[in-house]
Amino acid sequence: MKTSIYDDRKYTDPILVFKQRLIVPCFQRQNSEKGKLEQYIRSASLVITKDNFVKIFFHSRFGTDCQTSGKVAVCSPMDTQARQTLRLGKISYLNVLPIYYPLEKGYVANDFRLVSGPPARLNELMARGKLDISAASSFEYARNHQRYFLVPDLAIGSQGPVQSVLLLSRVPLARLEEDPICISSQTHTSAALLRLILRERFHLNPDYQTGNITELISSADPPSAFLAIGDEALRLRDLPAYPYKLDLGQAWLEWTGLPFIFGVWIINRDSVKTRGKDIQEGCHKILAAKQWGIRRMAFFSDLISREGILNREEVFSYFQGLVYDFAEREQKGLQLFFNLLAKSGAIETSPDLNFLNLGK
Repeated sequence: MKTSIYDDRKYTDPILVFKQRLIVPCFQRQNSEKGKLEQYIRSASLVITKDNFVKIFFHSRFGTDCQTSGKVAVCSPMDTQARQTLRLGKISYLNVLPIYYPLEKGYVANDFRLVSGPPARLNELMARGKLDISAASSFEYARNHQRYFLVPDLAIGSQGPVQSVLLLSRVPLARLEEDPICISSQTHTSAALLRLILRERFHLNPDYQTGNITELISSADPPSAFLAIGDEALRLRDLPAYPYKLDLGQAWLEWTGLPFIFGVWIINRDSVKTRGKDIQEGCHKILAAKQWGIRRMAFFSDLISREGILNREEVFSYFQGLVYDFAEREQKGLQLFFNLLAKSGAIETSPDLNFLNLGK
């Protein structure tokens, strides 16, 4: 079975994993041959010094292409009191790959413990205090804003076609009230946006049912229409049996003139109380990863196209339609969405956007 681009940990031995995380950044800075990396990781010796540093030593036969004459390659401080790593939630969708890839690969140094899962699972873990920071749906922030701060200048949205949040239908939009629309139980923001657009812009009030989209469209009684999100939408968007398509990102822009923010990064307020400085540092690392990622969209287009879901040009087009900033226009778009949700009764009140102050 082909390994997913998200399943990129080559080693299961925790010592090898630890050495890999320390060695890779140094290895990349020195532009060393990739073929030697395996030898470096397996041959390296770990030594903990009296001043609480970890030093990695290599055998002399590997030459001098690592720091300090090929002997001490990496030197990183360790907390004598076993400092707890920050727990960072990760949604395994292609659109967040530019944020998480540089963290997982060590291009941006970090000590996060990544926890992957569907949005609903990550929301549950945040509510239970099992995560410090996480990607989350905009709807989750709206519903439980009192629990969270927002990471500044980081979101996932679109200014126009998003391509991965689609209403696909067998019949024209005007006939959608005849049969229920199927939506996934894993989506809250996109489902709420669909209801708003159909009711307020197209004056339609169809019924909705939840279910597994992929299973239902392959069944003997497939739905007349369904809402597809994320990687599933990218796979299903050209189904011949569903010729009518509504891109919710484009529909929102045409309706409001503003970008739409589907997801944000939220911070557990309790974590800020107990580990404020660590949280600030962690946010800076995530923002550094964002800058690393958005400058390399051509690289990600090549990487993802190898998975076979989309070709390189399609992946590049997909990323070009996304926004990762959370500036004034993006904030206006999200605040309008919250106002409309509150007006419709989907949430109790429209929350303010409370960003964590990251200092300098």
